[in-house]
Amino acid sequence: MRSFTAFISDRSIREVESETPTPTGREVLLRTTHSGVCHSDIHARDGHFSLGSRGKLPLAARGMGDSLVMGHEVVGEVVAVGPEVTERRVGERVLVYPWLGCGECVQCRRDAENSCATPRSIGIQLPGGYADHVLVPDEKSTLDIEGLDPAWAATLACSGSPPTPPSRRSSRCQPTPPWPSSAPAAWA
Repeated sequence: MRSFTAFISDRSIREVESETPTPTGREVLLRTTHSGVCHSDIHARDGHFSLGSRGKLPLAARGMGDSLVMGHEVVGEVVAVGPEVTERRVGERVLVYPWLGCGECVQCRRDAENSCATPRSIGIQLPGGYADHVLVPDEKSTLDIEGLDPAWAATLACSGSPPTPPSRRSSRCQPTPPWPSSAPAAWA
């Protein structure tokens, strides 16, 4: 697997080769087709998240090391699934919901992973879309984007993604007005 890994200590981004993961359990392996560049990625490369007038939050304070594969706005094609996956099929094109929690705390058990104090977000704590493959920890964090332009859909993972995890919504990504000019007539 090829990734473009950011190294915080020297602010470099280097191409790194590693073993392509094999999904287990409810994991889904995607071949990355689209990955957006968010302002958060720019700050992460600098070793912090900007909190605006409240200053900066160092990556180390969020349990992150010196390197990361950024990219939390990801669309990909399903290329393999773990044996417990029931909803996703090889060949589907999906959007990744990146705001994952620890899965164990009160917030996660209430299905509010985006409020978890120890997140495992894709492209932040877990390897993201600046790689040719992304391993999604659970199929519930993938959304069908049939009928959407995948380049536009990738941006929905951050700016257009509601805070409610996909497990409490439909597993189909459906935009709301205003419609993009490329929207199918069925949405009007």
